[in-house]
Amino acid sequence: MQEFIKSPLNYEGNKFKLLPQLLPLFPQNIDTFVDLFGGSFTVGMNIKADKIIYNEFDTRIYDLVKLLSTCDYESMQTLIMEIIDYYKLGKNTKEEYMKLRDNYNNTKETLLLFVLSAFSFNYQIRFNSK
Repeated sequence: MQEFIKSPLNYEGNKFKLLPQLLPLFPQNIDTFVDLFGGSFTVGMNIKADKIIYNEFDTRIYDLVKLLSTCDYESMQTLIMEIIDYYKLGKNTKEEYMKLRDNYNNTKETLLLFVLSAFSFNYQIRFNSK
């Protein structure tokens, strides 16, 4: 059985559970694959192609996927832990979470969005008009 890479983003419309049904429908030899509605990049990171083009309308998600796909894992892990420690995030730390959310809303710093989603309800990225 083929193992699939799961995106670290829990984003609406994620196709992870559908991969066993979707991937057999693609051709064997793909020169260029366009992940047209890229979202969490679940399909794109599991497809075999010479070139993969990621497309996402929401620039916040695009920037987050780009950051996570090009970063050094150990450096990123250190930065994430520093953010968690700085805000004292954990279970039942609503006030601290709200401070992080306010900071993200003010700075739009991409890595803060990732940490924010990791401590959010249902580990889900959601945006509203504010």
